[in-house]
Amino acid sequence: MSKVTIKKPKTLGELLLRMSANDIMFIPFREYTELHVRKIVRKLNNEGFSYKASTAGVIDGTNVTRLR
Repeated sequence: MSKVTIKKPKTLGELLLRMSANDIMFIPFREYTELHVRKIVRKLNNEGFSYKASTAGVIDGTNVTRLR
């Protein structure tokens, strides 16, 4: 019997870390709740990165901006 390698999906934190400065990523509520997105952004900000999560002007999701 051969081994099957299963790749785990990328976490939200890993996706946000791949962003370049001043990029905006739209995250729909069906994928991650607003509270979860804000928790991950706060965690990354405490680690020294600079992100901003906003739902202003967005109907069904959250915009995350990498500031630097």
